[in-house]
Amino acid sequence: SMIDEQILALPVQTLAAERGHLYCWTTDSHLELALQCVRHWGYEFKRTIVWVKIQRPELRMNRAMGLLDRLMLDPSNGDLREALADALAELSTPKVRIGGGHYVRSAHELCLFAVRGGLTGLVRDVPSVLFVPRTEHSAKPEELQNLAERLSPGPRIEIFARRQRREWLCWGNECPAEPVKETV
Repeated sequence: SMIDEQILALPVQTLAAERGHLYCWTTDSHLELALQCVRHWGYEFKRTIVWVKIQRPELRMNRAMGLLDRLMLDPSNGDLREALADALAELSTPKVRIGGGHYVRSAHELCLFAVRGGLTGLVRDVPSVLFVPRTEHSAKPEELQNLAERLSPGPRIEIFARRQRREWLCWGNECPAEPVKETV
């Protein structure tokens, strides 16, 4: 874990190309720091991309299948029929996965999209919301990187990475190290 000053001191402005896009993850409680970092690193904030954390669909499917199994053993049970109908209806709508929070419970994270040097996007059909299940603690969804590959020209770098990704320079204390060879 890093303190605010260490995050601000990251050499993003020297690693990045003169024209580029920045995707900066934050939570509501750290939004002011994230905006400060974006400006300090030489970028202009443009938009937020919201990751709505949903329950894993297979967990909801398991519930429906369990109710179906029970109903097959007791087909006249009206309560089970009603519960199964509700469970099946829920499958078509993402269910938010609620986390902690003081005033309201967190169910999302924000990714700040910022631009340096006036670089435009490659496409104009990218949504600002991702509905993706949460996986391991602090892991970010691959769908955001897929989005970045559609919207932003390369080369690409990820800091605080946990794994390598094709056509990205990824580094972090949980990722196999690769030396930075050029600005991105």
